[in-house]
Amino acid sequence: MVVFSKKYRFVLLAFLVPFLFRAIPEVLMGSYIVGFDSMAHYVPTSLIWLNEGVRLGNFIATAPLFYSIVTCLSCIGVPLLLVLKILPLLLSGLLGLSIFEYAKLGLNWSDKKSLLPALIGTIYFVALRISWDLLREQLALIFLFNVLTLLALNRKRSFSWRRWGLVIFSMSAVVLSNQLVAIVMFAIVGFSFLYQLFYEKCLNRCLLLFSLPAAILFFAVFLFSPAVSEYRLIFGFDLSNDGWLALFGYSGYPALLVNTVG
Repeated sequence: MVVFSKKYRFVLLAFLVPFLFRAIPEVLMGSYIVGFDSMAHYVPTSLIWLNEGVRLGNFIATAPLFYSIVTCLSCIGVPLLLVLKILPLLLSGLLGLSIFEYAKLGLNWSDKKSLLPALIGTIYFVALRISWDLLREQLALIFLFNVLTLLALNRKRSFSWRRWGLVIFSMSAVVLSNQLVAIVMFAIVGFSFLYQLFYEKCLNRCLLLFSLPAAILFFAVFLFSPAVSEYRLIFGFDLSNDGWLALFGYSGYPALLVNTVG
């Protein structure tokens, strides 16, 4: 038992510390739901989908993974209020864990060193603001770090259908979680491919091939009309300026992609 606890204590800390920090506002708010998006989007959209349903095209275009989790839990009898108070805590903990795993497995850092970015990436005030109510983005970031970890492992180890299958699943999950994070993910994948091609003289066909399902899904999301109209504005492709992107600190998609490459 002592050996087990020592082996996994950093893993537990990477999950528990963000979980407990995010629990503070939930406790202080009592029976009220935390965050603007929670009341403006998550509650009404989930209730509409539960009571009136949603058409397939609108469902896909909304990047529906988070809503699907919420509505499924509600369908099995968990109160919507409880779902939206417990789920953010779990997402914060899982984000810390995914960052920890990327640092440890992808960058080969020690447990102690890997814990540091996991904590900075979850309890730093900017990260805490994201965890307040940008739950779709947070869910997408969990899968994004999983993608980065798997890509790093695939570069260092021999070919594995299981790992590449998990890459397809994780990349598709990013697309189905949040459109903005999906753009960041494809920028990372594209830059990685170009870097390997020009600097390492290596054509990584697997990276392109196994990114195709998520890319096809991404364009399907773009072609359909979302069930929540505001997402069309966030997903707009005005390359010169997108007012919604200013909320995320970028003047437009080029600035976002340059920042991602940096």
